[in-house]
Amino acid sequence: MLKRRFIVLLAGFVPLLSHAIDDKVVLGTAQDVSITAGDVRRELSLVPDAVIRRVLTDPQQHLALIDGMIRLELYAREAEALGVAADPKVQARIEKSRKQILAEVVREHVARSTEPPDFTELAREEYLLRKAEFVVPEQVRARHILLRFEGDAQKAEAIEKLRQIGERVRQGDSFEALAIAHSQDPGSAPEGGDLGLFGRGKMVEPFERAAFALRSPGELSDIVETRFGLHLIQLVERVERRERGFDEVKGPIIARIDADYRKKILESWDREMSEKASSDVDLEMLRKFFAQELERLK
Repeated sequence: MLKRRFIVLLAGFVPLLSHAIDDKVVLGTAQDVSITAGDVRRELSLVPDAVIRRVLTDPQQHLALIDGMIRLELYAREAEALGVAADPKVQARIEKSRKQILAEVVREHVARSTEPPDFTELAREEYLLRKAEFVVPEQVRARHILLRFEGDAQKAEAIEKLRQIGERVRQGDSFEALAIAHSQDPGSAPEGGDLGLFGRGKMVEPFERAAFALRSPGELSDIVETRFGLHLIQLVERVERRERGFDEVKGPIIARIDADYRKKILESWDREMSEKASSDVDLEMLRKFFAQELERLK
């Protein structure tokens, strides 16, 4: 019911999408609970940046968000109606949660409030020191047709079949279509034998050696034997090894340096707050207090 009401309401908003929807506009209702655009905007402000775009573009998540907000409101109202919200333990939990949220917020504020220096030159130094880490290795994209065999007779038949397939490809037949029709690799056969891009060390050695020996797109390998069977390989694409330039990688480097910088600021602030939190404790009274609390549990 909640989802149907939400869909009907959204359908009524279509003509308004070119204008900002007012905070008071109702997006979903259940019993006497109404969820407004303002309520949803506040809820969205709590969604992490990493997932907000997915939430905003997924209609199923739109429905789930409204449904969850309504349920939460109904639960809270029920807690008030039943009197459990006034329980001292519940109030203690609410107050502790409030302080924990404030502590988290103020730490985030401290970490982000300081204007950082320009880290470009520091990032450049790090790039030069770690330049070997920013190399894109040589890769190839290949297709293959796999035929399995048991015994010499089946092996000979498979070799002859792959030889004939190779001839058909050289005469203009589609490697992809032949892979779909004949390859016994269940993972790649439906994709026309396509294995995607891969680097060295990702395939068994005889297969890798043959694939990387191919130079031009469309070139076929000789028949290759591995522990999986016999393969005919076609090169699709070759990506040569290259070094990524500083401008290409400086963003992530600067982001990491900035994160370390803010972490140190926060650690320093935490130490200052810990010093402020140091207090004089009446150890004898503290011992008696906890002894009494323990006695109350018996």
